[in-house]
Amino acid sequence: MTIVEIDGVYTEKQDVETVYLATAQRYGVLLKTKPDASKNYAMLGSLDTTRFDNFPPHLQPNVTGYLVYDDAKPLPAPPALNDFNVIDDFILVPLDHQPLLGNPDQTITLELNFQVIENQNRYKRSICFSHLLLTPFPEPYSTISPTSGRRYPALPLP
Repeated sequence: MTIVEIDGVYTEKQDVETVYLATAQRYGVLLKTKPDASKNYAMLGSLDTTRFDNFPPHLQPNVTGYLVYDDAKPLPAPPALNDFNVIDDFILVPLDHQPLLGNPDQTITLELNFQVIENQNRYKRSICFSHLLLTPFPEPYSTISPTSGRRYPALPLP
């Protein structure tokens, strides 16, 4: 497998055996398949349960996908994963060779809060960003007129 992109940045090619993804991280990879189509192949996705404070024993941290060449042939057993081989993504070189940004010279602190607003005995959850109330999103299944901005309730679902 060859990494060619990470989080929207094309990189020089980097061959790897595994890819370790953090939350919301994205990789673009090229997968080189084997020239032998006489059997099916398994691929494993696994959660690193050591990163959780506690992990419920009933949850399954592994999922297996298959590259199926022949439906008549059996699916192989899932591959074993004894250890996570983590690649340091700082070794990946941007394809455009743009240098890293320098040290920051300014700090901006943003604060995100949630609050409940009462309006005529109805309660709404709202978000405040740096103490500014964000405009609430339209109710689900409602329509907003593009010309007047008036909100119309949607028809009830069947």
